[in-house]
Amino acid sequence: MNEDNFEQINAILEEYQPSSLYSLELRNQLISNALPGDVPSSVVDMKLDESLLRTLDYDLSSYQTYLSAVEFNWIEAVAKELFITRALLTDNPPNTSDVEVHKLSAINVEFEKQLQELNASIATDEATILEMSQELELGYDETIKTFTQSRKLMNEIADLELELNELKINQTEDDAEPMTIAEVTQVVTEYENQLQEMNERLVANQQEVPQLKALHLSDSKAVEQLRVERHAVEKAEGDRRRTLSSQIRGGTLVKIEAGLTWFKSVRRTYQASMGIISIGFVGPPRSKPDKLRVTFSLRHSLEATLVIEFKDLPQSGTRRIASAYLDQSSQDIEPIVEPYIANNDLVTLIRAVVHFVGQL
Repeated sequence: MNEDNFEQINAILEEYQPSSLYSLELRNQLISNALPGDVPSSVVDMKLDESLLRTLDYDLSSYQTYLSAVEFNWIEAVAKELFITRALLTDNPPNTSDVEVHKLSAINVEFEKQLQELNASIATDEATILEMSQELELGYDETIKTFTQSRKLMNEIADLELELNELKINQTEDDAEPMTIAEVTQVVTEYENQLQEMNERLVANQQEVPQLKALHLSDSKAVEQLRVERHAVEKAEGDRRRTLSSQIRGGTLVKIEAGLTWFKSVRRTYQASMGIISIGFVGPPRSKPDKLRVTFSLRHSLEATLVIEFKDLPQSGTRRIASAYLDQSSQDIEPIVEPYIANNDLVTLIRAVVHFVGQL
């Protein structure tokens, strides 16, 4: 291409810039009569993908921006080429060589390469989106399964409490008064804490035995003390079972212990599925706590604590959720928790806050 043609094309582009660069309607008019109605296959595929993603209810803001950029570049390239070609043919009818025409068309090859790269990138994004959708579906199924098991466990615990009430009604005056499910839980917890402390002391003492033998070969008192504490642990376990068995008839204790074990297992599974680290009570016994503290994990090894406060309703003799907030955080979650406080829905409130904070 000689210098005159180069200057002529520059002049044409200077004329094109202010008149057509920012007008999509003008560009469409330029190419409407010169090209068939169908767009490149890559653009068609992207529009089909957009329809599929819209059906799956994904956020399409970034994808639509990407598609608009591809369409803009394609239309802009075709419009510029046609504008330059028409201007050259009008001013200089066809004495242009094949080589110069090929150079004018070289820009199309460049845009075709870009479209191929974009298609490869879109295919990778589609695979990632499919994998994410499968993971979300599996997580949803696991959550539903855990929730169903929790409801079933709550129903079985309620049946156990009804059975205890029936035993209380049918007992004679000489019988010991049966315990409620809350009292049994409290007694079991106290004995478990005592046994855990004694076991910890026993383990610590057992670790010191080799050292004591090496330092004091003739000292047998330490060994005897370990044996006494070991027997005390075994006796405490037997006393715990005998004490509870004397207050609860038949196999109720076994059922309650099995129910508590199952409840702890399901609770740990449920907490793990939601990222919950611990659940603690503040105030009176667990049957009527003043506050509930739920600690859950965030990204980058961070943690957050949700504090839920309760209040008494004297007229109905029940307790309701009074408020909920994030401990040591300025994040306002009142719009999130307000509907669940109104419905007194504790489980859904915790799930909503965990989901909200996880997206921050």
